[in-house]
Amino acid sequence: MLPDDDLDAAQSEAARVSDPRVAAFHDAEKHLGRSTARRLGWERHVAWDIFLVYGPDASWTDADIPAPDDWFHQLNDGEAPQGADEDERAPAGPDEQPTNQSEADPARYRTGEDLLRALAEAIRSVAGTG
Repeated sequence: MLPDDDLDAAQSEAARVSDPRVAAFHDAEKHLGRSTARRLGWERHVAWDIFLVYGPDASWTDADIPAPDDWFHQLNDGEAPQGADEDERAPAGPDEQPTNQSEADPARYRTGEDLLRALAEAIRSVAGTG
């Protein structure tokens, strides 16, 4: 989610992944990011820079996305997406100040090799091989 996020940029990035199990698309209105955020319990932010792990029994419907079996993110404290909407920065209540702070669980923060290990373990777990 960058200020210059558009269909051309999305298609260029999607071309870097050749795995047939991966579906890439551009969501200019952030529908999936908002739905995912709500599924994860976030009230105001759009989910981005996250990794969701689903087992083979996950059921995707038109009504809602399934809860992931496991998930991780790469959002630092205080990091909201560039170009975040005003409602994503608005205070949650009358006594709160506007914030850029992510609602992502700090315990699920992983990057680099730690992220690769966590994803591999989560995938083995949902596949029943771990």
